This record gives sequence, C-alpha cells and structure tokens, in this order.
Amino acid sequence: MGGWTSCCVPDLLEPPMPSRCLQLPCCLALLVLLAGSPSADATTIRNNPRDTPVMEALRQRNHNLLRELLMKGSPRNTPGLLPDSRHVSPLMFACQQGDEEAASILLDAGADASLAVPRHSADWLDWQPKGWTALCFARWKHLKTTEKRLVSLGVQPHPDCLGEADFLAAAEAGPSTRVSRLAKQAHGTVQPDVIDAAVRIALERKDLALMRAVLKGVRPLAPRHVMTSGKGWMAQALSHEDVAMLGLLMDAGVEPPLVDLAREGLTGLVGRALQAGASPDDEGDDLEDTPLSAAVEQGHGDIVRALLKAGADPNRQAQRGDLPLFRALQRLQRHEEDVSLLELLLKAGADVNARSLGGATVLQTAVGSCHPRAVALLLASKAPWDTPPGRGTTLYAQVMRTQPPCSEMQSVRIFHALRAGGVLIRDNDEKEWFFLRRQLIEHPAFEQPLRMAGLKLPPARAPVLKFPHTRTR
Repeated sequence: MGGWTSCCVPDLLEPPMPSRCLQLPCCLALLVLLAGSPSADATTIRNNPRDTPVMEALRQRNHNLLRELLMKGSPRNTPGLLPDSRHVSPLMFACQQGDEEAASILLDAGADASLAVPRHSADWLDWQPKGWTALCFARWKHLKTTEKRLVSLGVQPHPDCLGEADFLAAAEAGPSTRVSRLAKQAHGTVQPDVIDAAVRIALERKDLALMRAVLKGVRPLAPRHVMTSGKGWMAQALSHEDVAMLGLLMDAGVEPPLVDLAREGLTGLVGRALQAGASPDDEGDDLEDTPLSAAVEQGHGDIVRALLKAGADPNRQAQRGDLPLFRALQRLQRHEEDVSLLELLLKAGADVNARSLGGATVLQTAVGSCHPRAVALLLASKAPWDTPPGRGTTLYAQVMRTQPPCSEMQSVRIFHALRAGGVLIRDNDEKEWFFLRRQLIEHPAFEQPLRMAGLKLPPARAPVLKFPHTRTR
C-alpha cells in the first residue's frame, strides 16, 4: 500500500480558509452564485472558500465544476481544510460521500488511489478511520464499480481495512446478526473510530440489539477525547433519556458518568455503578460537582443515602463547585419544608465550619435561605456564630437584608431559632444596632424577639403635655 504523500500538506497555492462568513447576506449570495454556471461556480469558490475548491465541488456533488477544476490544474490529491476533509484525499472523500461518478472523474484525472488516512492524527475532530484508503471507503459505501476499478489498479488495502468497512456498513444497514458475526471475526481489532461510529448509530436509533451486536466481542477501547469515549456515549444516551441503553453500556464495561446519573436521579444505575467499583467521590467533567453535591442539589434523597453508604465524603468539594452542605442550604430557598438532606449530611459529618465559594458561613447561608429549621439544626450541630465582624448581631441583621426578603413570620421564627441556639446581640457593632432599630419602625413584630436576643432600645421619652394658653383679664 502506498504511503501518504501529497495529502500531508495542502497546496500552498490554495486560498486560505476564512474563519467564517461574517454576514448572512454574504452567505445567501454565495449560495445563489453557486447555483449558476460552472465558470461562476469556480470563481465564487476560489474567492469565498470554506474548503479547497475541489472539496467544495465534491460537497455540492457538482461534477461539471469538478471536471473544470481538474482540467484547470487544481490539485487532485490535496486534502481539505475542514475537520471532515483535512486528512483525506479528494478520492477518499468522494468514496466516503458515496459519489461513484466523482470517484470516476478523479481516477480519470490521475488521482492517487494508494493514499491512506494518516495514523498519526490525534485530533478528536478527525473521525476518518486510520489507515483507510479509497478502497476501504468504497467498500463501506457499496461503490462496487469503484471498488473493482481500484482493485484493477493494484491497490492493496490494510488487512483490517475491508473488515472494518464491512462492519460499519452492516451497522448502518441494521441487521444485528451480521454485525455480531463480523464483531466476533474481528477478535477485538476494530479500531476505536470505527467502533465509535457504529455505537453512535445504535444510540441514535435506540437499537439495543444493534448495540449488543456492536459491542459483542469488541471491547470499547480508549478513544482520543472525552466526546468520543464511553462517557460521550453515556452522555448521548442520557440526552435521549434511554435508561436501558445506559444499563447496557455499563454492562459492557463502559465507565458510567456517575455525576450525571446522580443528577438525573437514576437510582438503580447509580447503585449498579457503585457496586461495580465506581468512586462515589469522582468529579464530573465540568469540575463543578461531585456525585453527592449533584444529588443534593436535585433533591434525590435515595441517591444521597446510597452515596453516603458507599463512603462518599460529605466534605469533598469539586474544583469549581460548592460543598454538598451549601447545595442543601441553597436548595431550601426553593423547597423550604424539606430539611432531610441537610440532616443526612450533618449526620454524616459535614463540616459546619466550612465556607462557601463566596466566603459565607453555613449559618449565614441558612439565614439567607429564610429557613428557621435549618438554622436550628446547624446551631445544634455547633455551627460557629460568635465570629467577627459583628458576631451574632450580624446574623440578626442579615435576616432583614436577605434578597428576596424573608416574610415577617419567617424572620420572627429565625430570630427565635437564633436566640434558642445561644446567638446574642451584643453592643460591639453600633452600625448594626442602628440598622436593627430602624427596622423596628417598619416591623413592630420584631421588637420582642430582638429585645430577648439583647437589643437595647433607648428609653422612650415622656410625652410633653401642652396646656392651652389662658388669658387673664
């Protein structure tokens, strides 16, 4: 088989690819021009290329334009500029498109049929299977005439190439029995790019039988990027809400995205993943959640219990996320009656001395949630309150500064919870004292609990009695 020669580097005479069409009218004008005569097409493509002119002609299946470009000397072996064309020759691209006439035009023009997709590419955007020649692409797309012609030219494909092409063609056709037979025959040699393409066909069709056949005898290998890995397959199955497919992939040994499973509330799959050895503390790919914080945020109590039972650390924090304890407190702003998750975390040893990403204490966060029961639970768990600035006085003032504001009833209950937990208003912060006193003008109901907590009010002045002036005669 011939090596990769002129396909390695695009022809220097080819126009560079612009970043993108900047304006919609520009794009529409391009489409109108491309629908015109071959000469106009050639001029337009040269002046406004997305890909090389030859590749653009192939994309449009414009055979007259392709002939014109080749007759005028456009390179017949130069790869394209876009992710799906930059590692294939025009002949390979034509076969991949299933365009038998274009393949014939290129062969008539002397295209090199021995070129192969380079094996050194590590760019995850480049799907093309490594080592494939035009013959492999022709076999995949059932281009029998092109395949016979290539064989007559003496093209020798890689030994695995034709088998992989048959495997992928069978997956597209759909009969799972043939796919299963070809998978067994491959003995685990099918390359990751081909497996990935076949898996995604099964995912798109939600075809469990096809997925079993694809994975039968072919272990999912470690692809080059997370988007083409088992996690990528799991993400696609999750987007389709295909729980059965998720379970099948897990049974095949694909690493489950535990954070996503926990977030979606898939209790059974979370349990299976933990039993299979998944770490309950693994971070998600976005580095914003652990399985525990994701489950807490969504209120999935059964999953929180399962994770804690499996040894999840309640004080484990994702690189860019908050602790599970703060997720539980923030959730109370939306579901103010449910403190069960908070109780689970505190019982598991969540650190009440921790601070949020924004620097708030757990008590400040609980007060901000307008949840008196949460305040009481934290104080019972020895959450610190006597810390500067303002010490306990600041917590009372924060109740009235919370946005959106707590109701008067919630505020009074929080005042009582703070007082019952030993939080006092002290005379070391005049600014907060003045603020609290001003609030009493609008909220007289606050006076009694604040007085009980230690707020001192100035003595009321005795009213000045005014008597009417009496005239003396």
